[in-house]
Amino acid sequence: KERELSTFRFMETMLLLHPNFASVADFHPNWDPNVLCYYSDGQMIHAREVAKRLIREQNLSALSATEMILLNVPEAFGLKLHKNWNRDARLSMGVTAEQYAMDLIRNEGFSAVDAVEHVVRMH
Repeated sequence: KERELSTFRFMETMLLLHPNFASVADFHPNWDPNVLCYYSDGQMIHAREVAKRLIREQNLSALSATEMILLNVPEAFGLKLHKNWNRDARLSMGVTAEQYAMDLIRNEGFSAVDAVEHVVRMH
């Protein structure tokens, strides 16, 4: 089981570093692995390093990892999310809009843009 997981992580990291490695890695056009982002520990690191950590620590696919980063720091990539987007809004199910959008990305395969549109439309 652990070996399967490490193979998965290796493959996803390869996709992250070489998107043309497989045509299925349809990254958002604004994704740039060299953008500097703050990580949760306050350290400033390249987006690709953040994505690698997400793949390793949360077992995300490369695509979901990049979308998660775009959701959290869209302005760093020149990405505009829906004008009514409020990541801190409390939804009826007791989670924030951001938590719900992250769940849509992680579990349903949504892109950051689609997840935000969905949350704004539904709530």
